Amino acid sequence: MLDNVWAIRVTAVCCLIVLTWLNVFGIKWIIRAQYVIVIILSLGVGDFFVGSLYQEIPEYGVERPSAEIFKENLYVQYDNWHGFWKNLGLYFPSVAGVLVGFNIARDLRDPQRSIPKGTFAAMLCGMSVHIMFILMLGACVLRSYLVEHPHITIRMAALHVFIIIAVSISAGAVGMGAIFNASRVLARVAKDTSIRGVKQLDWMWDRFQTPVFSILVVFLTSLLFVLIGHINFLAPIITTSHLMTFSAINYAYFALSTTYKLQVKRDYKATTEWLQQGLREGRIASPDSRHQSPKFPRSPEQHETMSHSSSVTSERSHLLGSGSAGHTPKEALLPPLIVASQVLSKPGDTLLRFHNRWVALAASVIMIVIAFLIQWESALSAISTLGLIYISVSYLTPRPTAGIVEFRPVDWIVSKFTGETYNDLETETLQTVSTAGAPEESRFIRSLGSPHLPTSSSAPFLSG
Repeated sequence: MLDNVWAIRVTAVCCLIVLTWLNVFGIKWIIRAQYVIVIILSLGVGDFFVGSLYQEIPEYGVERPSAEIFKENLYVQYDNWHGFWKNLGLYFPSVAGVLVGFNIARDLRDPQRSIPKGTFAAMLCGMSVHIMFILMLGACVLRSYLVEHPHITIRMAALHVFIIIAVSISAGAVGMGAIFNASRVLARVAKDTSIRGVKQLDWMWDRFQTPVFSILVVFLTSLLFVLIGHINFLAPIITTSHLMTFSAINYAYFALSTTYKLQVKRDYKATTEWLQQGLREGRIASPDSRHQSPKFPRSPEQHETMSHSSSVTSERSHLLGSGSAGHTPKEALLPPLIVASQVLSKPGDTLLRFHNRWVALAASVIMIVIAFLIQWESALSAISTLGLIYISVSYLTPRPTAGIVEFRPVDWIVSKFTGETYNDLETETLQTVSTAGAPEESRFIRSLGSPHLPTSSSAPFLSG
């Protein structure tokens, strides 16, 4: 049956139909069954290692673990078709699935901490299992049999049944997650877009809360790949798509973080100018004026000015959560960035301290380069697809939303070489502040809760 291509395709189509049906009706039970899946995978891994330690299969080149066999398999011997980048393109999809998972972040108690820790834990476990399999296969199987027999891992297992079930369950879980994630992302895009014909993909079946039309589109796309059926042809395409997606995500982080930096700089300058002008005109109390003796009477103008300053200070003290309404606290005279940066900094997670916008930008560029090294045709096709999506969203969508990112890479690169001020983010809303009390007071309050600054709940990790 394994040699019959159409038998494999029919089996794959049947599995695809079952997975699609489960996504429509029974995805909650699949998510709850993750612990059972982990147990089955552990039994499959144990089945392989137990069998590889004690049995020999001469007809498949399997022997007991040997240093001589390991030394022979240690160095590469690529032929005319195989190479490092080609093998990376074939191997990458099997290890990248651990980064996908299920979109259940809303069910987590603390997603900002749980998602990074869970991702790194899954990567560590998956990498450890892959390395152990590689070392065991390299120490037990002759090189020629490793190349000629793709199912040698199953042959080496002790009972065969556990590893076959584990491989089947693993493939089904990956397929289930792919259909689940792709359909939800497509439904979300359809909800936010105004493109005709795409909006209908957001329709949800209220009984099961599933985007049926989006699942149907994903099913038809998957069916096309199943009918092609050649993994050596499809794997590089999947790899370049993964790499382009990861590259886009890293660049989005870089653009959002850079926008945040520029907006903080702009709001800092605006608030500083307002404070300096308020101190010069006597509308804000300086630290020394707090010690003025009450024995000296104030003129009505001074009393009105100080009362107005006290009301502004009280409002700011209320917003900052410190100080009292009776005097001007020291924090109220500081620029808001000093206080806001403590709220908008990265969470106290050790893993997040090793990531910032420059790491994201470097990772984005490296992934694009690797995609072209693996298969430049599919990489160019992926970039062209992204370009078409950008054009359709920018020019074909009625009243497109500008979004929150105000970063323009071309202007930013030019400013780095010319030394000029980068775009309007550093100069806008810096006009001279009016001497009237009410507009300045409203501007002062807006600067504390600036709409340009992300809140701690929306983007607390963009200070890198």
